[in-house]
Amino acid sequence: MSTHCEVISLSGMTAGFVLSGMSSGWSEARPGRLIHSLAQGKRANPLIVLDELCKSGGDKRYSTLDPLHQLLEKDTAAVFVNEALEISTNCSHIVWIATANRLDALPNSIISRFTILDIKPPTHEEMKNVLKSIYQKIRRNHKWGERFTEELSPSVTEKIIESNLEPRVIQRQLISAAGSASLRNRGQSVGQHVILADDFTIPENINKKATMVVPFFSVASTHDEPVESIIDWSVHEVSFGEPSERTHHLVGYIAKQRLGRVSSAIQDFDRDKMRIKTVAVVREFNSEVQF
Repeated sequence: MSTHCEVISLSGMTAGFVLSGMSSGWSEARPGRLIHSLAQGKRANPLIVLDELCKSGGDKRYSTLDPLHQLLEKDTAAVFVNEALEISTNCSHIVWIATANRLDALPNSIISRFTILDIKPPTHEEMKNVLKSIYQKIRRNHKWGERFTEELSPSVTEKIIESNLEPRVIQRQLISAAGSASLRNRGQSVGQHVILADDFTIPENINKKATMVVPFFSVASTHDEPVESIIDWSVHEVSFGEPSERTHHLVGYIAKQRLGRVSSAIQDFDRDKMRIKTVAVVREFNSEVQF
């Protein structure tokens, strides 16, 4: 399309100012992803993809979706004011695309601004092409990929398709299958390795929902402990009442107290310093753990 393209994931975005900019009155003020995309691409009509629109969360007061009410309307987008720059920017030429797994998690005011395209699951024949693409990507992105045959055998292809696994799970299990094939041929003078149906395993708990039980306990006041360091952490999304009422919480372990901890709703995330801010507490966490 001869224009700049940027994919913005909303699943980890907790406030609208990340997209549209934060007021210059704040010490951490910045223009936001939208203006950055316009400047970086040097195009007035970039293609911006809002990935996982239905998973946007954070504080209702700073809703991630609020700026879209103005940005998705031609007239109001033409005079969009970035809070950090405090100047009007013409955003009416931006081409917007959004992805969502669930429409019921989105307000009608946002849904009505899009043309909805329902993407059906791939058919059996289409899935063969999807699987071929995944396998070729694995061979291309790993140095050991050239040691394997260019095509998967029909038996492996059929087993994977019948498993109904998601593409990201298929990719992970195919890499494991390649490892199993390598171990099976270890010490043998063979040409290219062949992945067999037995090499590809289907995770037993892939369709089971995880359950987490957390006890209630008293914690020190934010005045006494304004900063807390958490290790072995992960971020979990919680839905209260309405599907659109979603918040993100940090779950981890406080070594000095030998206790697990679930934070209140995440308000802000500083990736450079690996810090999050909750209602009134700053929490530091180990950057080596991914979520």
